Amino acid sequence: MAKFFQRLLNTERALESVDIRALPRPDFNLERPAVAAVLDGRIPAPEHDQADAFKNALNAIYGRNLEWASYFDAVPKGCVGMKLRIVEMGAFFTLGKWTGSVRIDLEVHDFQTLPLRCFTVPIVAERPLANVLEQEAAASAWEKAAAQLIGCIDKALLAVRDGADLEAAFQPRAATALTS
Repeated sequence: MAKFFQRLLNTERALESVDIRALPRPDFNLERPAVAAVLDGRIPAPEHDQADAFKNALNAIYGRNLEWASYFDAVPKGCVGMKLRIVEMGAFFTLGKWTGSVRIDLEVHDFQTLPLRCFTVPIVAERPLANVLEQEAAASAWEKAAAQLIGCIDKALLAVRDGADLEAAFQPRAATALTS
């Protein structure tokens, strides 16, 4: 009974399952797979760690183009690494509505050549929804964040495959006018 009242008073809920909706990428054929790792770093720790669910979903999409390692392992020289840290994934209640909120930090390590470079791409999605359950709000934010995550991983792997500057691939570009 005490747990019921504690949950009733708590205005935050963790998303307990993830589903990444994306088609497999069979045309990616990296010469050397990217080193990948996932850490569910949410605080407080949720009942269900989602690191394995992320790995399974990303394996289904990218297959042998990702080589899994521990999050705390160093990325070897000569490799590209992508470390995903789940920072927030759930919903919170404010002003009569649930707001789904997801934050994932994608840390990209470009250790193919000197100088060794590392940068972080924040993936953030919030979705305030009235008259819905907390899991619906969280799932709605997750769908937006998952699409951003797949887009960033695609961009990184394409840059690796094409021998492009990985860091430059993530820099904002100035808009160009279309002329007829």
